[in-house]
Amino acid sequence: MKKHDAIFLCLILGIACAFVLYQRFVIRPESSGFAVVERDGRVEARYPLSEDRKVFLSSDLGSNTLTIEDGKVSVSEADCPDRICMKQGTIDKNGQSIICLPHRLVIRIESGEEASVDGVSGS
Repeated sequence: MKKHDAIFLCLILGIACAFVLYQRFVIRPESSGFAVVERDGRVEARYPLSEDRKVFLSSDLGSNTLTIEDGKVSVSEADCPDRICMKQGTIDKNGQSIICLPHRLVIRIESGEEASVDGVSGS
């Protein structure tokens, strides 16, 4: 490999890296998905991920506060004994879910995009 070939290769790699970084951090795709709230297997509500909001979800079994921010969904407050739903963190990809068993509540992401392949299970 000659000196000019190495310079050309470094230039091409630099441009490619700059393009990837630009798309990753500068261009933010509009979230087109929805947070779907289900209780006892029935859909109660659908909230667009493109609108930041806090939603108070209440039933005879207890209450949860759903937070949608920057296209991500989380349960920020819950009055269930274990609060596992709060510890599940944020979700933002199609097919991901947050589950609160004591309140029989499922919050899942639904969008037109395919869910990404899981590296462990392959599905």
